[in-house]
Amino acid sequence: MTDPLLPLAPAPVDDRQAALTAEHIGDPAALTAYFEGLRREVDPGMAARHPSFNGKPYPLGRCREIRDAVLALLLERVNAPRDPMEAAISTFIRSGGVGKKTWGVLRNTYFQNAMQLGAWYVDVANDTVVPSKPPVEVLPAAGVDMVAVRDYAHFADIARRYWGAEVFRNSVFPRLAAFFPLIVVYPTGGAEPAVASDQVTELTRRSAFRPSLDALAAFPDPPVAVAAKLLRSAGDDPLLQPVGDPSACVAADIAAGRHEDPEFRRRCVAAWRLVAAPTAPR
Repeated sequence: MTDPLLPLAPAPVDDRQAALTAEHIGDPAALTAYFEGLRREVDPGMAARHPSFNGKPYPLGRCREIRDAVLALLLERVNAPRDPMEAAISTFIRSGGVGKKTWGVLRNTYFQNAMQLGAWYVDVANDTVVPSKPPVEVLPAAGVDMVAVRDYAHFADIARRYWGAEVFRNSVFPRLAAFFPLIVVYPTGGAEPAVASDQVTELTRRSAFRPSLDALAAFPDPPVAVAAKLLRSAGDDPLLQPVGDPSACVAADIAAGRHEDPEFRRRCVAAWRLVAAPTAPR
């Protein structure tokens, strides 16, 4: 038996998903038009709540927020369909069709927030990097090169090229390093422990924190000024105290079996939120 999908990883398009897609939502042009309508509905409220991101006007940089807003509206509509497309999507999902958020690496170039409907890849925030692009893109999922993050080296490679970030080992908060073995420094000057992704933390947990040990051995320490700035924001949370060697702390967590402890994961995520960069891309 294979492991279940990592959180937000694209689902394989098997024969059943292909058949359900063809039967109920087989027209990509109709799907595109429908999602364009949802996008037009959410845009005014989103622009009011998120007028800019790091100095760039809406919709730039708001891929995740737009995806989540459109999905929330979609779920509301398919639970009480008002038109044929909503009824078709509702029937598709109730018949066992995949309908989910996705996040991962697109074309080995971007971190991407999107959706999957059966055999379709649906990007309802296609204009959040290049504003001249159409706002919605619907493509066959099997032909879209979108994959889950493989490891911390994979994440760091994309973070450097896509975000222009610098990536270091987390020697700042050693007790947080089991789930957050990296420090990412963004071009804006913000920095935070990483990786803040359910997909990556679950990958790390399933592998009993060994990916974190590998990352701590592979990356250099952050600059002193970066570490000092992070420590000033840490407060008195026990997991954010600069005590110990990060590799030794992770080895102790492995020996204690903390990868199987959901409370430890919850505490690590709560501590991460205290020092997260407020305007970091997600």
